[in-house]
Amino acid sequence: MLAVEAVLPTGEIIETGTHGLGKPAGTDMTKFFVGGDGILGVVTKTRMRLVPMIQYSYGIACFSELAPIARGVKRMYLEQAPVPIFTEFLDHNVATIGYTNKGMEAPPGHVIFFVSYDREKEPADKKMDLLMDVFKKEDPIYADPVTDMVQWKKVWSARESTIPFLMTSLEGRLLVCEVVCNLAQFEEGMEEAAQFNKGVPYLEDLTIYLFGHIGSLSFHPSFIVPPDLGDKRLREMTDLVYKREAEFNTKYGTCGREWGQFSKRKDFFIMRYGQASYDLMKRIKAAFDPNNILNPGVLEGYR
Repeated sequence: MLAVEAVLPTGEIIETGTHGLGKPAGTDMTKFFVGGDGILGVVTKTRMRLVPMIQYSYGIACFSELAPIARGVKRMYLEQAPVPIFTEFLDHNVATIGYTNKGMEAPPGHVIFFVSYDREKEPADKKMDLLMDVFKKEDPIYADPVTDMVQWKKVWSARESTIPFLMTSLEGRLLVCEVVCNLAQFEEGMEEAAQFNKGVPYLEDLTIYLFGHIGSLSFHPSFIVPPDLGDKRLREMTDLVYKREAEFNTKYGTCGREWGQFSKRKDFFIMRYGQASYDLMKRIKAAFDPNNILNPGVLEGYR
């Protein structure tokens, strides 16, 4: 994102960024509005740099255990393999449901999907070959490029539609969160994500369904609860999930990428960044929106 035009809660219209092809050095107010939780202004225009259409190459690896997957991801970065644009993960439980829903035979283990890219198809394919070579060092059940696009679309849709597949196949309500690890502790973090519900009242009696964007070191521990579970009990379980999520992300010095910093996670923000950071955000909000008319209640956290 190079620039935005935004309307402030006071009615003023401001422009940020640049008409050039590079982002401004130093202070750039564009960053206030991109990912700003909708509390500082309303973005009415954006300016972005367009890039040429790229070519893709695809691959899948399957493992019987989680640890070699984590080691393979670390290898991908530490050995400077060509990092793909997407690296997705489904544990065996989720993969079995997704594949079956798409009329495919369930894989024999946990699966990880890759999408590499380049301006031309040949170098994109070469990147995928190099990537498969890295993961083959961790003794997978298989690790191969995918050239059959009909098959690839089925596999990708099994990942893309994970959440509705889980809810319809298991006939329940979904509890899902996002935990993120760091690269140095990735093996430990992946194992901990797989044991997310261990020792958590009620949740430990449920099956965990683990999937996520493993290339960015993030996972979604998920649970299906009975559809007739009362609202009070569901609220209690949701609070337990968010509490465990906050503990995980604080331990590894991370935060989720797919939710805002506040709304339902104000307590995590304070735990992760401190009371001083939270107080600073309130002052920033007041500077942009002195009458608190834009998304009131977000900073305080909804219940």
